[in-house]
Amino acid sequence: MFDAEFAARNTEAKSIAFPSVSGATANQLLEDLRLLEADGFEQAPFESPAGVSDIDTFDFSQFVDEDAETPSFVEYHQKSLQACGVCMGRSGYKVLDLHKTSMYHMKIGRKRYRGGVDGAVVPYDVRAASAAKVLRIGIEHKQSTADKATIRMKHADVLQAEVAAPWQYSFKEGRGQVVCCLLAAYAMCQLPLDLDLTGGKQHHMLRLRGDLLLVYEGCTPTQVLDAVGLASVAWQSQEAAIAHAVAVNENSEPHADAAALDTDSVAHLGSELLQV
Repeated sequence: MFDAEFAARNTEAKSIAFPSVSGATANQLLEDLRLLEADGFEQAPFESPAGVSDIDTFDFSQFVDEDAETPSFVEYHQKSLQACGVCMGRSGYKVLDLHKTSMYHMKIGRKRYRGGVDGAVVPYDVRAASAAKVLRIGIEHKQSTADKATIRMKHADVLQAEVAAPWQYSFKEGRGQVVCCLLAAYAMCQLPLDLDLTGGKQHHMLRLRGDLLLVYEGCTPTQVLDAVGLASVAWQSQEAAIAHAVAVNENSEPHADAAALDTDSVAHLGSELLQV
């Protein structure tokens, strides 16, 4: 049904990059895995901690392309997470720039897919090569139509009319990519995680809880980072429990441990996604 492969290897057929995954393919994936896509705001509303100031948006339009902006956006996430109470630095976490790293290789039916995330929140001492195993937040950056038009105006003779509409990067545009990426991430990671699709102004966050794919569409930076700040309170205890379980039983299945730590985590994906 769904065979995930996570070793870099030659494949019989050309693999499809995550950004090319269609919404229809995402629908089929969710159906095959018996997952329902639900409105996160209705199923599990965010709780906003007291005393957190509004987080500024990020302006993509000052950069020529995603390659140019990613280092600055990673730094923005680092500072914003710290402002929302996530412990950053040697005793906590960091944000890695992985936008040129293909983290996941997987097979769905007879098709093969590859991809990764632009940024990753991981424990401070983790190197990029192991980020997929302990990912806490995957961040996918997308420039909106308006940002791209502004860039063209700055770098070519483009009419002002082309940038008049303040278009945001919508969840629908990137849905196939991020659904595929989230499932691949969950199959490989030992811990519950979030995926954030953002154009710098709006955020679309995805979580798996039980048999539900929760989508928080159209969040402000403050909303999504507040939610992450609250979730981070449990991160280090979860990681310690995973390390202890692995030390006690080297044959333990990683996702079984993660589910035991968070009873709201997806329960049945371990056996269906972790078929290495």
